[in-house]
Amino acid sequence: TYWHSKYTYDGTKVTSHDELPFNITVTFPSAQSISGWEYTPRTDNPAGTFKGYNIYGSADGTNFTKIFTGTFQYGTVASANKPSSAGWKAVSVKAIKIEVTDSEGGYGSATEIKFLTGGTAVSAAETTTQTTTTQTEQTGSVDRSGWTVTVNSEMGGGASIKKILDGDQATFWHSKYVEEGTNIVSHDTPPYEIEITLPQAMSISGLSFLPRQDALFGLIFKANIYLAANDTDEYFPLIKDMDFPNTKIVRNIDFTANMLVKKIKLEVTSSNGGYGTMAEFNIIPAKDTYKTISYEDYQKTIESNRLYKIDGSLFKASYDGAVWATHTAEYVFDGSEFTFWQTDSATENQVFHLKVDLNQTYKIKEFKYTPRQTPDLHGGWLKFNVWVSTDGKDYNLAAENIKWNPGIDIKTYTFEKEIEFRYIDFEISGYNQNRAACAELDFYQTKSAHENNKEEYVLKVGSNVIKSTIAGVTKETTLDVAPYIQNGSTLIPIRGLLELMGATVSWAGDTQTIGIQKGTTGITLQIWNTLVYVDHPRYGHIKYTLRSAPRITNNRTFIPLRFVSEQLGYDVKWDGATQTITISKALEG
Repeated sequence: TYWHSKYTYDGTKVTSHDELPFNITVTFPSAQSISGWEYTPRTDNPAGTFKGYNIYGSADGTNFTKIFTGTFQYGTVASANKPSSAGWKAVSVKAIKIEVTDSEGGYGSATEIKFLTGGTAVSAAETTTQTTTTQTEQTGSVDRSGWTVTVNSEMGGGASIKKILDGDQATFWHSKYVEEGTNIVSHDTPPYEIEITLPQAMSISGLSFLPRQDALFGLIFKANIYLAANDTDEYFPLIKDMDFPNTKIVRNIDFTANMLVKKIKLEVTSSNGGYGTMAEFNIIPAKDTYKTISYEDYQKTIESNRLYKIDGSLFKASYDGAVWATHTAEYVFDGSEFTFWQTDSATENQVFHLKVDLNQTYKIKEFKYTPRQTPDLHGGWLKFNVWVSTDGKDYNLAAENIKWNPGIDIKTYTFEKEIEFRYIDFEISGYNQNRAACAELDFYQTKSAHENNKEEYVLKVGSNVIKSTIAGVTKETTLDVAPYIQNGSTLIPIRGLLELMGATVSWAGDTQTIGIQKGTTGITLQIWNTLVYVDHPRYGHIKYTLRSAPRITNNRTFIPLRFVSEQLGYDVKWDGATQTITISKALEG
């Protein structure tokens, strides 16, 4: 049995139906500590299967606060008619509201909904909205026979620490907890110390971690990594406070060098709900292209070999062939690994061309490819060539016959030397399931190239000239009106600076509302209104109060400079002596 949203039909044809969003409110008999939920779609038909949703919590059953934003990937877990789950920091609530924002066919349906408990609860008002999803991932294969593993907390049995070496993605280690009936009454807390000992010392170039795949409880947020070259050496603190992504995708840690290792210790210091879980642990073997170094030289080597991710908010991808459903090339740079470009079915021996415009010329050392995140490996690239150009007309072959093994782990290709280009053409001749697909592309450059790509804007109160420096190129742009100060805030004309930053500006005259969009960040302001709303890819929909409201002065619209710039990821510095504002943005590392 299942719930279904309302629709009307004439014979076998649906003539109308209620529209998204659908709100399901569940009220508990008393306040509950809720740290997740489980959704089971209907089993006879995919119509109404949840894809996107928001979770709201209420301490009194009346006033609700958003505590979570998530997605379920239709075509994987949901299409198999299996439960999908998600977790968050435990919240004390009297009621939960599920807002379905995206679904199959625009309907809503559910066979079962369950709520999960665990962790220390806070009030709904204290939570920070999180975004995640459930997915399956793969790890590489390395012979792990003879490895030993210990941990300072485990449930044992089917959730023992040995499960991280059994090669089965469905099994996992879980830290110890105690339950009475369906309630968890106590559990061990971090740090959790996992120690792996190899039969003999070997040279490795990195580590690989696969999160638990059936739920998000215990997902590692932060950890320290220690290595030892033999049984008698003390552990060397290789990496401190490493952040792990809030997804179920495998995390590959590349040392950018080969290191001799006999023992490995992972110290989990922060995790989802305060539990600890892991499905698989592996090592990445030594690479011929890497030097072998000592532990003491590691930090120096890391710094010299460090590559910097280029901000891709202005990148554009294009494909001139037919795509599957609505999965166009624009999804390649939307910042989400769960949306993707995918071609329609290939004709015999068809070669696909995915073209990218980086918006300006960069020196590129490396790129990373995130495949479509589905276990059937749909569209994964198996063989391709890379062509590059500085003008979009004349292309040169930069890499030939790149071959990747099937899998939805993130793939990396490093050029032998830096290559300067603006345009790139991926010529894909080998692919999975008769299609080519791509969730995300990321480009990296060396430290010297990165430092030359500083993005900076300099304005002066009373002057209508903006001095901008992008990728080492400086130019001046003249605004039609100059910035001015009001109530201690610098106000700038809505056009000019934002357009130089690559943001899109919209204006709704009937409500006097301003919309600003750059990448996955959106800002909504209104004339003479100090309330502003920001849609952030990580923190969700947040309301702020401005010191000075947007306003219209001499028929020009002005907005607060610092707030808008900082929300778009820029640093803002003020020199009171010269009344000069410097706005800069460091590229992602």
